[in-house]
Amino acid sequence: MDIEAEVVQDIAHRTLSTSKRDTVMTLAEKLHQKGLMEGKLEGRLEGRQSVLQRLLAKRFGDSILDIRLQERLRSATQEELDTWAERILDAATIDDIFTDCAPD
Repeated sequence: MDIEAEVVQDIAHRTLSTSKRDTVMTLAEKLHQKGLMEGKLEGRLEGRQSVLQRLLAKRFGDSILDIRLQERLRSATQEELDTWAERILDAATIDDIFTDCAPD
């Protein structure tokens, strides 16, 4: 549930003492900042996934991007995506990118 900062501020001003109001607003601001940071991280991860998917399609053809591979990309960590993207440069096959023993 999204609560606008103005709504929280309005409720705090109408119902709380100054010290409690400051505590509530500080907490609300921290939660808002946390949400922004999480959104940015998620956006970066999705961007990496999208770039890697385009690179794989360009290198190995669109038909290589089956549902299994797309799910693997969606569930990957940032580090995995970065490693796989680097491996595209030297990989002879798509399996070389996703195999643990492939060169980094």
